[in-house]
Amino acid sequence: MDLQIQTSMGKSRKVAGQFMDVQLKDRIQRSAQGAGIGLGLALLSLPLPAVHFVLVPSFLIFAVYSGNKKLNEKFKVEFHEAKCPECGQPLKDSKIFSKEPRFRIQCYECKSQLHLHALPFSAAKNESTDHSQG
Repeated sequence: MDLQIQTSMGKSRKVAGQFMDVQLKDRIQRSAQGAGIGLGLALLSLPLPAVHFVLVPSFLIFAVYSGNKKLNEKFKVEFHEAKCPECGQPLKDSKIFSKEPRFRIQCYECKSQLHLHALPFSAAKNESTDHSQG
């Protein structure tokens, strides 16, 4: 499936990739991993006498937040060899999870906010690979 990466200024670039629904089993696994990091940090901070009253509750709150956030991420997009339409630099993120079927990323080089859209089959067939001329 072809995807379109578009900036807020209107520049766009086509990239190969795919949208997917994340299965409940995978969401639970990602949620457990996220929560496990927070729980592990909470356990590691228990023996620190001066700061454990702050760190343990903070890491437990992080564990609940992280686990819940990853559990609610129902959609995933994967793309390869994508470049920013604004600056032309390769994008570092190639797998993105989202709660809604809308995906936003940021170029780490030029700090542009980018939006990912699936191209309809007919549009993907007729458009060129690179829309930006510069």
